[in-house]
Amino acid sequence: NIIKSYNDSRIRLICERHDYIHSLNVAVSESKGKYIAHMDSDDIMLKQRLYEQVKYMESHPDIDVLGSGVEYFGKTKINPPVLENHNEIVASMIVSSPLIHPTVMFRRESLIKAYASNGILPLYEENFKYAEDVRLWIILFMKNFRFANLNTILVRYRTSEKQITATRVVEMKNVLRKMRAELFDYINDEIKLCNDQELKSFYKISCIMYKRKVLKKNDLLNILSSIYKTILDKK
Repeated sequence: NIIKSYNDSRIRLICERHDYIHSLNVAVSESKGKYIAHMDSDDIMLKQRLYEQVKYMESHPDIDVLGSGVEYFGKTKINPPVLENHNEIVASMIVSSPLIHPTVMFRRESLIKAYASNGILPLYEENFKYAEDVRLWIILFMKNFRFANLNTILVRYRTSEKQITATRVVEMKNVLRKMRAELFDYINDEIKLCNDQELKSFYKISCIMYKRKVLKKNDLLNILSSIYKTILDKK
C-alpha cells in the first residue's frame, strides 16, 4: 500500500509468489536501468547509498559488482571489516563472503553479456538457496567479473534469531562446503599453472602438512587465499 501511494512512473510494483530465489531472478530480469541495487526488506538503506555507489561505478567502468560496508544492528552489533579491491575480494572467497548481499550494486550490461537468454537473467540458483549470494560471487568470479567494495557504511544490516543464517545453519554449511570445494579446485588449478616455483612449493608443503594433520583445514584455506592473492597481484 505504501508503494502504491507513490505517484512516480519510475516505480514498478511486481507481485510474485513467495519464492525468494525465483523472485530475485524475476526482479533482475525485469530491471531496466543501468545499475541494479539489491536490497532486503528488513535492512535499512542509508540516504547516500545509491548516490555513492552510482558515482563510483560511473568513475570505475571496469567494476561489475560493487558492495559497501554495513553496520549490524539487532541481535549482533558489529561493523565487519571491508575488503576494498578486486584481488583481496576474490582471494578471500574461499574462506568468507567478502560481499554483503544487501549492499551490492550490479552493472546490468555485464550481467546481460554473461547470462541473457530469451530475456531471462537466471543469476541465482535454487540448488544453492541459503547461500545463493556466495554462490553468485563465485560464479561471477569464474566469469571474470571484477569486484570492489566501498569502505563506507551505506546499509544497516538487521540480525535476528529468525533470519536464515540462524535458522538454517546446517543447510547453509552443506551448501557452502559444496561450492567452496568447487572454488578450491579452480584456484588449485590456477596455482598449478603459476610460474612462481617458491609459491608452488610453499603450497605443496602446506598440503602435506594438512594431510599429516599439522595444519587445520581453515589454516590451509587461509594459506591458499594468501597465495592466490599474491599470484593475482603479480599478474
